[in-house]
Amino acid sequence: MSSFQSGLLASLILLGTSATHAMAGVVDDAPEAADYALVYELQIPNSAAHNANGVAYAQDLTDTIDMPFDRVAYHLELQKPGEERVWVYVSMPALVLTASQTGVPASGAGVVLQQLVEEVHVASNHPDLAGLSDLDTVAVEFWPTNYLTGNSAGVPGASDGIYDWGDQPAGNGDYGSMQVHDYATGTTLFAYNAWGGAYNDSDLGIGNNPGEHSDWTFMANASGYTLKTLSVLVRAGQAPKGLSLNVISPSPHEVVQRQPGNVGSFEVAGTIEMDCDAIEGRLVPLALDGTPSGEPTAFASVDDAPSGSTFLGSVQGPAGWFQLELAVWKDGEQIDTVTVSPVGIGEVFIT
Repeated sequence: MSSFQSGLLASLILLGTSATHAMAGVVDDAPEAADYALVYELQIPNSAAHNANGVAYAQDLTDTIDMPFDRVAYHLELQKPGEERVWVYVSMPALVLTASQTGVPASGAGVVLQQLVEEVHVASNHPDLAGLSDLDTVAVEFWPTNYLTGNSAGVPGASDGIYDWGDQPAGNGDYGSMQVHDYATGTTLFAYNAWGGAYNDSDLGIGNNPGEHSDWTFMANASGYTLKTLSVLVRAGQAPKGLSLNVISPSPHEVVQRQPGNVGSFEVAGTIEMDCDAIEGRLVPLALDGTPSGEPTAFASVDDAPSGSTFLGSVQGPAGWFQLELAVWKDGEQIDTVTVSPVGIGEVFIT
């Protein structure tokens, strides 16, 4: 065996040993994690510029994740000098399709998630999280940019005046948010902020920040921890529906102007996350309470030959509130359905 081969074998053994050690610690805290595979381990730095420099993971095992996955889990452990180690484990249905998108949502990952999530499992030794286990009331706020206090997504119980579990991504700047909350109790499960640009210190916490902003925004406290490790894991299984397209337009609550004949048209555009042959769309009428009501419009072609990683087309319908439903086709089979709701056709006023 050559010296190069010996060195390569030693590196592979070391990588496997390191990954096994990392997983053992997570499984000790949360036995459920034994069914998961490690994707990333990050030794969180005091400060970072992940958007410009990328995320320097201590372990990046994305190349080994060659199967679809149905759930993703996050394990964060923190410790201050002279204090006990605090940890939290959160697993949820996968919100992305590829392993490379499960880590810190820096700009290179192309991930912006502002979603309410059900079927979430939580385990932790933090007193703020005592009694939280199986949750259907979780809010995820992952993006690489600045954000505002306005509760633009209408997350239940969130404030428009402080940073909490219902904020608004600004679309510019590089502050960065990686937060998971239980909105029913107003509890931050974990938060890692201020990592996108060259800030003095990142924000980091488990449970609620005792200060003004419960999600740890502006705390700049990462250097106060001697241990700060984030692990990301996935569980093999069928990927959840609705992930094949990333719809950029229309956005939820968007209203387009109706035209003569009491009809209007939505521009439908976004990115394609998995191979497909055609995309069709229709509008499902919604009652005032947001439930489907009435006959949907007929499916019509949005993009009958999507090329590359983007799609563009339109869907027309009568005035009213709707759920936009996109059917994704491959080899003559509908492989996914992606929805955007609510969207409206009516009067648009500028004041």
